[in-house]
Amino acid sequence: MDKVYIIFGSKSDFEVYESVFKELKERKVPSTLKTFSAHREPKQLIEYLSIENPKLIIAGAGLSSALPGFLALHCDATVIGIPVSANYSGLDALLSTHQMPSGIPVLGTGINASKVAAEYAELIFKSKFSKIVLVRRSNAMAIQNAIKKAEEKLNNEKIPFETITEADYKEKDAIYLDFLELEKTKTVDNKGKFVLFIPVKLDSNEKDSLKLLELTKNGLWLGLNRGDNAALAAIKLLKQT
Repeated sequence: MDKVYIIFGSKSDFEVYESVFKELKERKVPSTLKTFSAHREPKQLIEYLSIENPKLIIAGAGLSSALPGFLALHCDATVIGIPVSANYSGLDALLSTHQMPSGIPVLGTGINASKVAAEYAELIFKSKFSKIVLVRRSNAMAIQNAIKKAEEKLNNEKIPFETITEADYKEKDAIYLDFLELEKTKTVDNKGKFVLFIPVKLDSNEKDSLKLLELTKNGLWLGLNRGDNAALAAIKLLKQT
């Protein structure tokens, strides 16, 4: 992994991608910057990916925010997605970035969260991950269901993992998958470690999207109940670093 690829959907996203570039530069993480529209320039983007073969991408777009998911589908890179605020205070972009189908993981930040994206990119770039740790905070059914999905993916790939019940994040070489009950969680803190947060709830509603909007101001997130995608993302990172 020689650099981070910053790919955004439009030059109108300048403030966000320029902030990402500056944050990475301050952290001495090399990067390169491009703009491509997943809707208007899909062929050019696929060609660029085939030539460059990126391993780590920070991608962002507003509105439907198709770009992060498009990248996750068309290359083997770990994709960190930044929803860019446009309409609805960025809520539409947030949900489009986070709510990916099974098998296509995108690691989503909060709205315009360039600093969070750069922090996690630095951890990936400078770390050598050696283990995956599942954080089971309770035995709530929603948590059990999501953890089961993660365990199935890890077992299928014959990847060993540990399970803990307290979010202490003590080991710097670990990838933590922390399963959070959406209704009960007020804030998160990754404590400088590589933690992927997975919100869980058995029956969600429109109000939960506003809760997610607040929660995702910190941390890196998967879609609701997407323990499977969290595991796939962790497996990829384990192999790439």
